[in-house]
Amino acid sequence: MWSSNGALTTAVAVLIALAAFTKSAQFPFQAWLPDSMVAITPVSAYLHAAAMVKAGIYLLLRFSPVFADVSVWNVMLVTAGLITALFGAIAALRRYDLKELLAYSTMSQLGLLVTMIGIGTPEALKAAVIHTITHALFKSALFMFVGVIDHSAHTRDMRELAHMKLRMPVTATAMGLAAASMAGVPLLLGFVSKETMLKAFLDAPGPAWVPWVVTAAAAVASIFTFAYSARLVLGAFGGRSEKNSEDSEDVVREASPAFWGAPVLGATAGLVLGVTPFLLDKLVTVGATASAGEEVDAHFALWHGLVPELFVSLTVIAIGTVLVLARHRVHRAMEPYDFPISGLDVVDTAREQTIRFGGVVGGWTGSIAPRRHLSIPAVALIAIAAIAVLTIDDLPPWSANPATRSTGCSWCSSRAAWWP
Repeated sequence: MWSSNGALTTAVAVLIALAAFTKSAQFPFQAWLPDSMVAITPVSAYLHAAAMVKAGIYLLLRFSPVFADVSVWNVMLVTAGLITALFGAIAALRRYDLKELLAYSTMSQLGLLVTMIGIGTPEALKAAVIHTITHALFKSALFMFVGVIDHSAHTRDMRELAHMKLRMPVTATAMGLAAASMAGVPLLLGFVSKETMLKAFLDAPGPAWVPWVVTAAAAVASIFTFAYSARLVLGAFGGRSEKNSEDSEDVVREASPAFWGAPVLGATAGLVLGVTPFLLDKLVTVGATASAGEEVDAHFALWHGLVPELFVSLTVIAIGTVLVLARHRVHRAMEPYDFPISGLDVVDTAREQTIRFGGVVGGWTGSIAPRRHLSIPAVALIAIAAIAVLTIDDLPPWSANPATRSTGCSWCSSRAAWWP
């Protein structure tokens, strides 16, 4: 049925893509994700790093074999994914709340995942599967570390943390490790997954310009990822208190191991699997094979030689480092452009416009004048007639009861059927 009805296939592909976009906060449905961060930190870590938003990614992966040859599917995923990746990465550089920054970073990383699925090649789907695992590890750890900081310092605002000294060596080290994996620093799993992603983009099918455009957009998003990863750590632990006393109330001590124990495991796993990525070969092979609809062999390594994706990664790290060193200038340059729109604002605006439209429609009928009441059905009848004239070619042959045709009177014929 799919191959014989191209219009139906395209319509279903569009609807499934839109459903996944709303679930995984992809453009133009991305505004709800930052507003949903009001939940407690462990819930945010579970829902927004692994479970809820990844449901849309899972849906796209499972339908990838069905719609791999549908061009609308590929164009929608690649376009929406790249826009979301860039939007989220740039917006993260303007956030002061550590948790809100992570929300926009989640949006950006999901955009890269959607782009990989849109490319649709076995290499791209393999990259999507390993980056899904990588993102779950570093993002869940970062969310929980932000919760540890919030519990100890009673704030997540960088501007307030700047006046404190966070004496939290374990949290700082492990959080830096997880952020480095998000930034794609070598020796970490994030570097392996980003290199796999870049290789898939460089080998993307289609016209010759497609690999260049997709790779360039992904590289720009990765540069901003490097910058906001550093912003996260420096914003939390880069404060300088004016008081030097260790007993000052501005000094925040390390939390109990019960708080940082679990996220340390996630951050450490990013380092262990980054050095030994081949441990994920079997797991990614199974996932990529199910997503591609054909056998996919995943063989990961930390070093693949002097390949093009390595030079793209090094360029990303170099430019990202420059942005970090010039972060104060970058912040001043971006300060006038506070473009992210709150999902709550969108809902409130839609509600207000709906009420206003209802008032206008109510004004049309809120009258005792017959002309106004009769004009609506008259216009509707004219519209129905116009549509019928334009869309109906020939009417079907008319048929009726023989008794009706013989008498010429439908009422008489119906009476004859039962009159003795």
